Amino acid sequence: MISGGDGSSHCPTCSCWKKKARKNDRFSELPDHLLRRILSFIDSKLAVQTCALSPRWRSVWKGVPVLNLDTKSFNNSNELHQFVSGIISSRHDSAPIHEISVEIGRQIDYDDVKYNEIGGELFAYATSHGIRRLHAVDPWTGFLCRADFSMVATLHLEGTRLDCPGGRRIEPFAGFPNLRDLTLNGCDWLDDDGIRGPNEDPHLTISGKRLRNLRIQDTFASKLEIFAPNLESFIACQNCWSPKFGEFDLPSLDRAYVGFEADDMFSDVFAKRLVKLFRRLHRAKTLALHSDTVEVVGD
Repeated sequence: MISGGDGSSHCPTCSCWKKKARKNDRFSELPDHLLRRILSFIDSKLAVQTCALSPRWRSVWKGVPVLNLDTKSFNNSNELHQFVSGIISSRHDSAPIHEISVEIGRQIDYDDVKYNEIGGELFAYATSHGIRRLHAVDPWTGFLCRADFSMVATLHLEGTRLDCPGGRRIEPFAGFPNLRDLTLNGCDWLDDDGIRGPNEDPHLTISGKRLRNLRIQDTFASKLEIFAPNLESFIACQNCWSPKFGEFDLPSLDRAYVGFEADDMFSDVFAKRLVKLFRRLHRAKTLALHSDTVEVVGD
């Protein structure tokens, strides 16, 4: 401790530490829009917790344009619901939501009714605040029917269980008129009773005037039709299964990739269907094939 001439005292170590802390805290010197951008890359629960860092951070998270929700961060669905309701009610009302990323794990209680309630609340809020991109991993059954997604341009669904109501012919993305990029990875279908019997994969139709990129991987359908006049890129990858290919309208197709693997028992059926698919892709300027696909057709 050092005494000054006026009788006051100070600790040089504490003073130096505070100066060093201020110098090293470069994040707090950034403008709000950059801080919000940084918080967009982390889990939303962590983003909210930054409010405890200092008064400077108290309200930054309320304007983050991306919501990242992972159920591994919560003990049960009630805790998740409480968080979603809280974050919606506390955000700046004028702050846009550009993207939502939702990942549902099996670590906590899996309650479809509860998740549908959470999803309805979350997506209704997001669509009223300008959502453009939606990335969902194993989310709630039927959530596509619970909000207006007319502004969404990018949709990535992984392990998603989609409704197949009232019959086997479905067009689940008809409510996405501005969709440009669509990825379906490991998606499944449920009927009105919440179940799907054997050999009941639906007849899947995908259409979109603005659709540019389409990727379908390990997503089952008895028949596939695509009507996308501006589609530029098409990727289809499946293990041990191939649908029947109906009508394709892809006049602008630039590049395509096909990666199908077949069990020896069904190789003849696969080969015939793949040849039909190649005919549907005849407008593509470039066509790439997985080695297993070449083997199936070659046999």
